Amino acid sequence: DDEFVLIADLDEETDGYDAVVNPDGDGFEPIGNSTEPFTGTFDGQGNEIADLELGAASADLINTSGVFGFIENATVEDVAVQGSVEVTDADAVGLLVGFAVDSTVTGASASGETAADALTGGLVGGIAGEGEVTRSSAAVDVISQGDRLGQGGLVGGVGDNGTVSDSYATGDVSNDEGEFTRVGGLVGVMESTASDSNPTVTTSYALGDVDQSTTPNNHGGVVGGTFAGTEPFEGETITIETVYAAGEVDGDDGGAILGRATGSYDADATLNTAYFD
Repeated sequence: DDEFVLIADLDEETDGYDAVVNPDGDGFEPIGNSTEPFTGTFDGQGNEIADLELGAASADLINTSGVFGFIENATVEDVAVQGSVEVTDADAVGLLVGFAVDSTVTGASASGETAADALTGGLVGGIAGEGEVTRSSAAVDVISQGDRLGQGGLVGGVGDNGTVSDSYATGDVSNDEGEFTRVGGLVGVMESTASDSNPTVTTSYALGDVDQSTTPNNHGGVVGGTFAGTEPFEGETITIETVYAAGEVDGDDGGAILGRATGSYDADATLNTAYFD
């Protein structure tokens, strides 16, 4: 697979920047989609891509938005992104990655704002398979008005054997219209809907405020909610451990750490070593 290296910061002062990131006024077209995902390695070498306005990548299956729209068996590391995304036609949105399957995002950060009716995270929209977000952060205000399943300060949704570790989010997360969403300061929703799946959030924290004013119980300081399917699967678990939250949780019956657990009662769920202020 191809390997790419970012050798310097990129922003609106960079020669030719606008011609690449906003050639037709509709925002930057994400790299990779669900039909042709990005499958290589991107090493930012600690550099930043700034002043981004992101659009949505259209595909046959999932519409995504981010610097990378859809990645699979890929690595994105040591890069910072700054900008905004406001889309109405996407399924998964993150400032850096829209959706990641069997991929690793490490040493990455994001700052800015997202506004979307989608599975949305400040850094990554959703992770699945053996996906991992580690040693990463987001200072992004995440705003949603829709019914998509999850919005989180760092990651919108964690499924399969996805993991979030050694990471944090400081932005505020809100959804004032969606009836079925899970809204969390760090992660929106954790899903375990197959045999031997174990989505995990560990050694991470959230400092932003969380507001879900439509549906009770679906919002939490760290994780908005968990979902374990409507039928039992052998070996499915959900793990939240060594986490911390310090933001305000507004709305009816929100949880200081976890908002709501739904689905099969046969799934093992662990909440261990959790603190809030």
